[in-house]
Amino acid sequence: MDSILLAILYADLFNYPMTKEELWKFKIQNDAPPWRGYSRLASGSKLINRKNVFFFLKGREQIVELRKKREIWSQEKLKIAQRVGKWLKIIPWVKMVGITGSLAMSNSDKNDDIDLLIVSSKNRIWLTRLFITIIVELLGKRRRPQYPRNNLTIRQYNNIKNKICLNMFLDVDHLSVVPNERDLFTAHEATQMKPLWDRDEIHNKLFAWLFKQFPSIWWTCKVLSELGIKNSATNLWILIFFVLFINLTLI
Repeated sequence: MDSILLAILYADLFNYPMTKEELWKFKIQNDAPPWRGYSRLASGSKLINRKNVFFFLKGREQIVELRKKREIWSQEKLKIAQRVGKWLKIIPWVKMVGITGSLAMSNSDKNDDIDLLIVSSKNRIWLTRLFITIIVELLGKRRRPQYPRNNLTIRQYNNIKNKICLNMFLDVDHLSVVPNERDLFTAHEATQMKPLWDRDEIHNKLFAWLFKQFPSIWWTCKVLSELGIKNSATNLWILIFFVLFINLTLI
């Protein structure tokens, strides 16, 4: 039960009610059943409420409607990210471009920017940063450095809406987060990252250090490995059916 409550508490910081699939994926400890019983456990708690498919802290029912609004706002931002991502693919040593932050969870506010993670070939990170910055600038989508969000004027805040924030650059030899920065926030950011495109299955390699933080990710990968299924884009449909199976058995 603790893992469910901790996951909901953390998501509540971002006004994000969770589905049972998300509860299973983002459980913080390994004390809850991997398949059955999530709905019953959450519904029986004095601290947790449920509305339709969403679970949230009692007294926080309003975030369900907020999530629905944010999903609509996120669709527009996703289309922008996809268009920019196609342009970035012309750089041959860029290995992956992914969406991070609130957009990766379809939880963006109307005026939010768009966070991207870029992975380059070995010893190409600074050259990659230069070329990508130029391309995004020419597209008119680069978010320029601003004051902290709390100090932004309304005009400045509107200027970051739907702009691209080049949030993180990595190279293929340095995909892991340094140990002293492996906290819950960073683990969530990495786990919820969604690739726009991926040349060499870089996405899979980003998860190596996350298994301890989110045991369910390790469990899923273990099952897929034992079945001889490779967690790659070429087997996307197999993964989709696997997730559907989880959905049916969690009830």
